[in-house]
Formats: sequence, structure tokens, C-alpha cells
Amino acid sequence: LKLENTVGSLQGRLVFKDECTKCFMDTKDENGINLCLKCLNGGCVSKHNHSDLHFHQTKHPLVLNVRTVLRPKPPQPEVEPKVSKLAIGKEGGADFDDEHWDTLYQLRCLSCKKDLEPGPIKGVIDSIIQAESSYKKMALVAWELELQPCEHTLCLIQDENAKVAEKSLAHCGECDLSSNLWLCLTCGHLGCGRKNYDGSGGNNHAIEHSQTTSHPVVVKMGTITPEGNASCYCYACNEDVVDTYISDHLRHLGINIQTQQKTEKSIMELNLDANLNLTLSKSLEEGQKLTPVFGPGLTGLTNLGNSCYVSSVVQTLFNLGEFRNRYVEEGATHLLTCNKYAPDCFHCQLSKVGVGLLSGDYSIKKEFKHQQVEEGKEKEYYQDGIRLMMFKTMVGKGHPEFSTNKQQDAAEYFHHLLSYIQKAEKSSGLPDLTKVFNFKMVNKLTCTKCNGFKLREADATEVRVPIPYDKNSDLKQEYPVTDKEIWDILQASEPVEAFCENCNQKVIFSKNIYLRTWPKYLVLALQRFVFDDWVPKKLHANIKLPLDHVDLSFLSLPPKRGDEFEIKEEGKMEEEEDEASKVDKEGLESLQNMGFTENRCIRALIANGNNVEAALNWLFDNAGDESLDLPLPKKKVNKGPQGPAVSEDNVQIIQGMGFTDKQARRALEKTDNNVDRAIDYLFNHPDDIEDEQAGAPAQEAKHFDVESQTARYRVVGSLLHLSLIHISEPTRQAEISYAVFCLKKK
Repeated sequence: LKLENTVGSLQGRLVFKDECTKCFMDTKDENGINLCLKCLNGGCVSKHNHSDLHFHQTKHPLVLNVRTVLRPKPPQPEVEPKVSKLAIGKEGGADFDDEHWDTLYQLRCLSCKKDLEPGPIKGVIDSIIQAESSYKKMALVAWELELQPCEHTLCLIQDENAKVAEKSLAHCGECDLSSNLWLCLTCGHLGCGRKNYDGSGGNNHAIEHSQTTSHPVVVKMGTITPEGNASCYCYACNEDVVDTYISDHLRHLGINIQTQQKTEKSIMELNLDANLNLTLSKSLEEGQKLTPVFGPGLTGLTNLGNSCYVSSVVQTLFNLGEFRNRYVEEGATHLLTCNKYAPDCFHCQLSKVGVGLLSGDYSIKKEFKHQQVEEGKEKEYYQDGIRLMMFKTMVGKGHPEFSTNKQQDAAEYFHHLLSYIQKAEKSSGLPDLTKVFNFKMVNKLTCTKCNGFKLREADATEVRVPIPYDKNSDLKQEYPVTDKEIWDILQASEPVEAFCENCNQKVIFSKNIYLRTWPKYLVLALQRFVFDDWVPKKLHANIKLPLDHVDLSFLSLPPKRGDEFEIKEEGKMEEEEDEASKVDKEGLESLQNMGFTENRCIRALIANGNNVEAALNWLFDNAGDESLDLPLPKKKVNKGPQGPAVSEDNVQIIQGMGFTDKQARRALEKTDNNVDRAIDYLFNHPDDIEDEQAGAPAQEAKHFDVESQTARYRVVGSLLHLSLIHISEPTRQAEISYAVFCLKKK
């Protein structure tokens, strides 16, 4: 028992005392997990015994065994504790865990193989026990809705003679509804809430009054408490707000806040109920409850709170043989041999996820405890599943969106994860696994006047497909879309205005997309968002895709027809530079999140000096210019007599990721000695890398790894969406999309 065998300080350190860092065994296992007192690594004791493996690799002898046991279920209280705020796991909020557990601790020496008393290191152990675990630090336990006062509540002007008689508060002033009533704080009008999409709710009398009078702020009757709490809404801001002067505003209307009693749920409580009642474990398909499944390859992923986009992408990737081979079959060996600190090792974390998903260790059929089965109903079962907290934190670290607890787009995360994997594998000297998605896309523009054509070729990892819709229909209604309609859109020509060098004028071109090469896995990104009167709206299309083989050979680049000729474009340059390297990445993502295409956003940012607001206005002003979606032209690089000075430190950083000295210097010269941009340049220009390594031979075969160049595909996975309603009476119902992975098992 020596202090040198324990951690020096806990400041800034994560304590992995909830879950093994190399598998998903946790403290609820009968043997618990061992926390290394030197490096704070958590290791399982059962089955894989990663704790013992860690000891032999590091020679750290002292561990703290952490085990949780289920506490006997106490009798239900007569009065349930009230929820006072929209939060989970915080004072006044809902409990984070319905079940209650006791945690047991025991100091052990793995070298001596015996239990010990703390003795001289008791202070260290007490600090570790009191410290928050890594999971609690990373977990999304708080779902707080931040409400703020607005200018209309702070500067509210009330009618001078506005007084409300007590009897008038019994029902809506326009109808007989007596619940979900909203009081106008300007004049005292009482109106019912808005009508919901399903016909429930009120009759819109509160919002109609505001539209007629421009009175901005209302308060929900029945939510007012003597302490000054109430659900308020501002129509002018279209937001839930806080009225810090609610007592004074009500007094002006003749209402004594001290006499008010809470009789209805506040908007925060309604939102909290929606969050707590959300369960994606009993998904419905055409009105039928799906039967839970168990066993290898059927492991579920625990929702960490707005993490379903991560789960759906991960499950999709591990349905592919290449990812299974590297991160499951080879990954199991890596987990036993890797000497790196597991929480910081990408290969360890991805292998941990792969093995956890496919082994079946965490999808064992279990029966709910304390279950009371009603007559005529069957028992319900569950599986432990796995939670991707370490993986999600690692991949999202430093990213402005994926490091947050907000809901994100699954397609964007898919590309972010592929880029992350590509860089991690490059730095580890592994072949690029993401090449199975790579292909050459060609935009063919045919002049409708002279029949000449231009070919614009680019590397791609997905084909974006607009979803067909009727512009005159109600976009909120669900409608069916067949796979034939999707294929028809892909084959359809699109008119684009551009300059024709042969005609020497601007003319209308017919644009078609084709594939020059075929990837092993073709990603089709269905574009569900469209702009309706400059407002992005989601299409509620119910798309039926075939699960059997589909022939996409119509996307193959066709040979030149007899009456066609290729237009020779002026300005072909020997040395080229990608325009995209000039734009601000965060600004580009912000604009793309609004539904604009990448090339259109890049052009907007370049034209407006990376000013996002100006670029957005520019996009709206040029919304009808279809040529903005064309591949970016290449520009000549005017090299001076001497290139920019390259930092040797930056060269070494890039070389540490597996690139050569020449590649590092070339990339830094092209990106003004910026390391991040240089690394992105190297990953986004594989042609430059491979040309330097092999003298540029065999251009056709180097972009992808495929078993056969074929246009026949079958669906291996899809990312669907379930929509939830964010409750915000009386005017707004903003949809929040949840990604769900669907896979048809043989």
C-alpha cells in the first residue's frame, strides 16, 4: 500500500468506475469491475477479465472493486414527489434511474491476489468514491428547457382599464372549453389553446385573438402558483418565455397571485412527460408491435438522450462484412493485445462496439423484476444492450455539433464518422476501410442548342436523391413514394443555364448524373427537406424500397452518341486547387444544415468572404440559379518564385499520422501552413498522395476496393425517422426527428 501506486490527482481526470473500457460489462455484473487506482481505467472481472489483462500490461497492482446490487423495492409512497423543473437527475426534476442500487467497494491487490484495508491510501479511495464517474460526466442526464424573459414581457404595456371578473375565468370567451385556457396579459381576454394536428386541443381562440389585436404575451391558467411560477408564451417571439413581472401583470388585471392554485400541468411538465414516456424499444410497424429479439447480432443500443443518430449509423456500418472483419474478428484480438490507454484508442473503442453488438453477450433474454402480468397478457422481457457513451464522446470531441447533446442529422454523422475512421486508420498504418463507399460521379451537361456536352467528374461517397412531391399539396401530410419514382428522378434531366464555349453564349444545358465507377456499397441520401416560400420544410414521404436486388445500370456513364461531341473548355490548368479549401467549415455545415447543397454553399461562402449571414442572403437571392449545384471548377495556382515557409513542427505532426515528408510539405504549402487544413487536404486529395507514391500509374483501379464492378445492389440498411412533437402551447409544434436503424434479417 504505497501512494506511488495510486493516482496523483483527480483534477481533469475521468474516473472509469461504471463500465469496463474494453467491453460493456458494468458494475451490475455479479463480480463488478476493478478500477485501477493508478490510471483510473475500469476493467471487467468476469468473462474477459480485462482488469487482469490491464495489470499484466501496466504492472499497476492496486484496484478498487466496484459492485452495485439492487436494493429491495420500497413500498410506494402515498403521495408521489412533485416534479418542479424540466430536468432528469437534478434536484426538483425526475429520477435518472427508476431502480435504486447500492454500491459496494473493496480494495484489492492483483499482485498479491487478496483484499486489503485502505490504511494509508484511505484519502485517495474516499476521493475516488466521491468523484463523479466518467459516465455521469459524459451522460446526458439533464433535459433542461432554458426559458428566458423577452422584450415583450419586460416592456409589456397593459390596457389601462383591463379588469377580469372571476366568473369569466371559468371557460373560453369564445367557446365552452374550460381547460387549456390562455389569458392575454394585455387586455385580459381568455382564449383556448391551438388545435393540434390530430384534432385534439383547443379551437385556436387564443392565437386568433393575438393575430387580431397584436397582443403578444399570454399565460396558461391553472399553472400559476403563489410563488410566481407560470407557463407563459409570447406570440411575437413565437417562444415559451418567463415573465419576471407576472405578479404585477396579474394584479393589474385584478387577479391576486397569492390566491391561485395549480390545477394543470405546465408546458415544462408536459415536455418532461413526453421525454420520460418516449421509448423506442417497442417500435410500431403498420400498427403492429414488433416482437423483441435476442441473441448474437441482435443487440440493442441504449438511447443516451438524442443519440439515436449515432446508434443507427453504427448499426448500419456493422452490418457490412468489411467492418465486421476488421473491428470484430480482428478487433477481438486487438482488445487483448493493445497497450494503449483504451478510452483514448479509437481501434479499441470501435472494436469494443463491434464485439459488443455481434457477440450476443449483451442481448440475453431477461425477465423484468417485480413484473405483475395481467390476465390475458404475456410477460415482457428485455436485454441489457450496450451504451455508446465512450465511443460517442471520442468521435464527437471538438466537433461543434456532435460534441453536444442536441439531435443531429444521421447522414451528416455518417460522413463525419467515415472521415474520423479514415484519419484514425491512416495514423495507425491500416488500409483505408472507407474506400468501399468511394466512386467517381460524373455530371454530364448537354447543350440543348448544339448538342455538345461537358463532363464534370468528382470523387463521391453518396448520391443525393430529391424526393418527389406535389408543390400544391399539404406538405405536413404523409404520402407514398415508390422505388420506381425514386429511380425516375435519378434518370431525369435537369435544365441548367450555363455558358457554352461552342455557341459562345449562355444557353440551357440538360444535366444528368452518372457513375463512372461503382462502389461496393452505394449510399443513397434521400433529401427530405425542401424550401417552401423560403422556409425549409420536411417531406413526410413513406418510401418503399425493394429489399431484393435492384439494377442501377441506368446510372452508368453512356458512350458518346453519333451526333454528340465534347465541348473543349478553355482554361485547363496543369496544377489545380480545390475551391472548397477556402471556405470556413463551420459556416459550410451551418448552411448545409438548412438544406442547401454543398457546392451551392461553397460558392456562397466564397462570394461573401465566409460571412455566413451574407452567404445565406446570397443563396436566397440566387435560389433559381441551378448552375450553382454544378461541380466546382478548378483554378490555376499561381506559384511565386518561392513557396511559403513551412513549419518543421507542422511537418512532423503530419508525418506522425503516416504521411511522407514530401506529402506533408506539399499539403502545408497549399494551405498556408495550416495543419488542420493540410490534413484535410491530404485526405480529400487521395490522387495527389497516390500519384507521389506510385508515379501516377493505374489511375482506374486505385479509388475503390470492390469485389466486382456491377450496378446490381440490394438494400442492407436504412435510416428512418420517427417524429416527436415538442409541446409548446398554444402556437408551435416543432418536429424533432429521431433516426432509427432498420435491418431485415434472413
